[in-house]
Amino acid sequence: MDIFAPNGEILYTASYNEYSRVGDNIDLPQRITILLSETNLTVAVRYSDMELSRETDETLFDLALPPGLTPIILDPGDTGASMKENK
Repeated sequence: MDIFAPNGEILYTASYNEYSRVGDNIDLPQRITILLSETNLTVAVRYSDMELSRETDETLFDLALPPGLTPIILDPGDTGASMKENK
C-alpha cells in the first residue's frame, strides 16, 4: 500500500506479510514492513503469539489529554495524504 503526499509523491509504502489464522476465521499479518521513500529507511514489525480478546474493556481506549494541551479536531475527510493499494 502506497501513501501519497498531496503533491502525488509517495511518502511511504507499507506491506503486510506472513498472515496467520487467529481465532476461528481471521487472518492477520504477522509482519508489517514500512519503507520511507525519502530516506529509504525500512521499519519492520513482527508480531507473534497473537490472540483475539473476547472481552474488551473499551475504557482502555479512552485516553485523557495531558494538562495544558488543546485538542485539534481534524476533518475526517482530509487526511493530507491519499492511499492507493499496490497490486
